[in-house]
Amino acid sequence: MRKIVLFVGLLLYWYCGFAQTHDTTELRYKLTSCWAREIDTMAYPSLVLAPARKRKSVFRNPWNIQKISFNLGEVKNYDPYPVISVQEEQYAERMDTIPVYRNFDNLNTKVLRGGVKKEEVQKAVKQLTHHITQWLLLRSQIDELNDTWIFPLKGYNYHAIGGNGDGYSDKGYHYLDGNKHGAHPAHDIFINDKNQDCIDDHSHKPVDVLAIDHGIVIACSNTWETNSDLRGGKYIWIYHFVYGSRKNGNASMEDFFARSGVITYYAHNSKIFVSPGQEVKPGQKIAEVGRTGYNAYKKRSPTHLHFSAFRLVDDIPVPFNPYQQLKKAKTL
Repeated sequence: MRKIVLFVGLLLYWYCGFAQTHDTTELRYKLTSCWAREIDTMAYPSLVLAPARKRKSVFRNPWNIQKISFNLGEVKNYDPYPVISVQEEQYAERMDTIPVYRNFDNLNTKVLRGGVKKEEVQKAVKQLTHHITQWLLLRSQIDELNDTWIFPLKGYNYHAIGGNGDGYSDKGYHYLDGNKHGAHPAHDIFINDKNQDCIDDHSHKPVDVLAIDHGIVIACSNTWETNSDLRGGKYIWIYHFVYGSRKNGNASMEDFFARSGVITYYAHNSKIFVSPGQEVKPGQKIAEVGRTGYNAYKKRSPTHLHFSAFRLVDDIPVPFNPYQQLKKAKTL
């Protein structure tokens, strides 16, 4: 009997000590055993589903990230256990206030005027992709990109692309040339607008510009003056997540880290409905087709959307021809 009482007493003593030193509500586990790591892995989904429990919490690493090669720009000082402060716990809903998006948006505007160094752009892109990667890891769910895009104009398909795709030419294009580049790494997608009032002649409504897939707006401009020499007018840049293996329909974290994202560019819009840091979904309305931009504003230019696609090469946007993706894109 004395042994039983002594055993119970030791259990109570251990429990009181454990309760004082382990705040399970805030996930401050001090255990280092395999059992503790399993608890962290299981607690992660519940933490995301209950944001109120994020206060000053230390996010654990359910995917063992340190064993996966991080190829998004060779980010230095990457912390797989980021501490999320109280002020940042709702940042998924207000990412337009995060400096990394504002910084890239401002830098992109400077690039248009020229004189920005390559190293400055590379640094901004690394910060951007690093932040997006960490944000994705903290999401309540991770969705793969669709196998096919949504066509960027509502009610239209690839037949609206000028010259059957022959208008694309990226020879001589360099992102750092800004507004003075001498190429056309894009497809112009024309709408039915004979009188050039930015209203579809058949539907008698503005034509919606749609996001081709999941992504985050990284830069845009909702202002343009008719005397401006800027050719893009009111434009949008979106970074799309390219990750996950489609083998057997299962996502792979290794693939997520090994593949870079795709950036899409939408220009000459009349109205913009998104801002930097805003997440967009496939087919979401982001703008309306317009005639803003130095050349697009002129009468000789039919009303169209200027659409480009880029991949990151050495942390610099490099265009590629998206014509085949546009041909396969779904019309909404």
